[in-house]
Amino acid sequence: MLADSRVLIVGYGSIGSALERRLEGFEVEVVRVARRARDGVHAMDELPALLPEADVVVLLVPATPDTAGMVDSSFLARMKDGAVLVNAARGGIVDTDALLAELKTGRLRAALDVTAPEPLPEGHPSGARPAC
Repeated sequence: MLADSRVLIVGYGSIGSALERRLEGFEVEVVRVARRARDGVHAMDELPALLPEADVVVLLVPATPDTAGMVDSSFLARMKDGAVLVNAARGGIVDTDALLAELKTGRLRAALDVTAPEPLPEGHPSGARPAC
């Protein structure tokens, strides 16, 4: 599944760098995004143009006023059909209702380490259950 994929790491700091090292053996192309551009790393304002080409989008951004709700319906609509959103950042980064709408159609997939609210209440439409 990962081989020949384009993985977009949003929030390329020390954790993003560590993730890239772990992906090296999977024959993926890693695209790096951080607050500011630097050699080999795109700036956050380039993200809308990068999303349509990514097979996997990994969120590793900190929770700040700038990142709160950044993954909204517009962000998700830019993602390519069949792409996977991985949220390993904070729950408040992703608009849960917007993500659920995309997941219900089957257009996108997701792997969530965190959610908003957290923990998800019993019977939440995501169907996710808190880990014990």
